[in-house]
Amino acid sequence: GVSAVLATQSGWRDPLEAQGTVLQDEMAWMGQQEWVMVSHSMGGLVSRVVAQRALQGTGPRVRGVLTIATPHDGAPIARATEVGLVGGAV
Repeated sequence: GVSAVLATQSGWRDPLEAQGTVLQDEMAWMGQQEWVMVSHSMGGLVSRVVAQRALQGTGPRVRGVLTIATPHDGAPIARATEVGLVGGAV
């Protein structure tokens, strides 16, 4: 069963590493020994940062990560800008 649920929102303009630190701090405050992370959109990128830290031994224990609609390969508009389909900075 689920013993804890953490819903968080951080500054979307902050670097992913900084958002990962905020999430880790909140996870530590909850006191859970291990986590299964379910996240949406940019939250999936932040969860991935935390999971990678866990693999390196510098984060909480993460048993799994499920991401929904997460732009792991970047946003489509950013890719369109790179190939010249859209002009100007996004």
